[in-house]
Amino acid sequence: MVKILVIEEEARLREAYRSGFELDGYRVVATASTREGLTMLDSASPDVVILDAANREMDCLETIGRLTSHCPRIPVVLSSDPTSREHRLACRVADAATPRSSNTLALRSQVRKLLAPDAA
Repeated sequence: MVKILVIEEEARLREAYRSGFELDGYRVVATASTREGLTMLDSASPDVVILDAANREMDCLETIGRLTSHCPRIPVVLSSDPTSREHRLACRVADAATPRSSNTLALRSQVRKLLAPDAA
């Protein structure tokens, strides 16, 4: 079963992401803490990471750098405000980006595309 690690500071969005992905048949591990998410990489063994670009605990670019240096093959999907500075910068290094929203359709579509067999 495909496993998704969600790092999202806002509880409402974290639960919306969890619910949406679980409806699609994915296993979801979620945390509000960027640091906790980084430590969960080994134990959770996610197939994809959803990252809140606005998380105040750690700079988004630093987080993506740590994620990709620890697990270079795991896709990172950025969830952010498309008008934010973080979004514009992090989009250069993330595998995909979607607007930060409780409507999970765009996010779930991005994840399906990244996990498709011909996406590699």
